[in-house]
Amino acid sequence: MEWLKTIIEKHTTDGATDVEAVMNAVNTEFPKHAVTKAVYNEQADKLKAANETLETLKKSNKDNESLQAELKSYKEKVVQLETEAKETAKKQSIKDALTAAKATDVDYLMYKLGEVEVGEDGQIKDLDNKIKDLQANLPQFFESAVGAKQTDGYKSLGGADLGKGKQPEAQDVATVISNKDVNLTQFLEQQTKGV
Repeated sequence: MEWLKTIIEKHTTDGATDVEAVMNAVNTEFPKHAVTKAVYNEQADKLKAANETLETLKKSNKDNESLQAELKSYKEKVVQLETEAKETAKKQSIKDALTAAKATDVDYLMYKLGEVEVGEDGQIKDLDNKIKDLQANLPQFFESAVGAKQTDGYKSLGGADLGKGKQPEAQDVATVISNKDVNLTQFLEQQTKGV
């Protein structure tokens, strides 16, 4: 209110105040130092509306925070799934290449192959040479095109010789039991038929 004191002092001479001059000066200076009730009410209404908007935004921001957290979770899941998809594609490319090279035990050969590098194009670097190395070092795990053995639909697992389907020769029980090359089951069947 210093501005009001200044106006009164300016229009006071020898203890007498020129009221009309003070009123004119106050009317001129008042808008510079204070606001009218209409302007105050308008500003108060704007402030109230702004506070209400702020509260509304705070309430909706709580949901926004949970949405942001959920979005972040989904983004992490997408990155994880993309990584898994690339790894699956890499493994499938190796399996396809080993199958094309006529590998008999693809999983074991993948294990022996170890970690492989994938180029920027998504292709496995130097895969053909690595498969050739496996063929050279582990030929028993690849079918050979030349001299392939006919198996008549079965694969011999080795182990005891069971007579290769031949009928056992007539022998006594003691000889049969001690001989690993004789099929004991066939011998006993033959003995029961002969009784």
